[in-house]
Amino acid sequence: MEEQAAVYEFRALIDNREINAILKEKKEAREEYYHSLQQGHGAYLLEQDENSPDNFTINVGALLPATDCKIIISYVSELDLVENGTKIRVVIPTSIAPRYSSSKSGITSPACTNAK
Repeated sequence: MEEQAAVYEFRALIDNREINAILKEKKEAREEYYHSLQQGHGAYLLEQDENSPDNFTINVGALLPATDCKIIISYVSELDLVENGTKIRVVIPTSIAPRYSSSKSGITSPACTNAK
């Protein structure tokens, strides 16, 4: 996501239910997420990566098999003015650049999750 962009909505559509996120402090949100999982409820968490602010992680927990799950993230961004302010430029990425590097222990992502 662009540096000047801001997420303003996170929704989960689970079968016929719509779940709208509520902005909370990171610690409180994590505690609520894990508490919901311990209670056997569905839980959804969107977190911004502290090491890479344009990178986000979505946690979807306790999703039953064959459940239809759609995640919607909405964001806003300022458009660039070009040609002396007579036009605007909209850039829509057509691919996501690789954000992984090789390491002895496997592949490491910016969120510090590893794959071997």
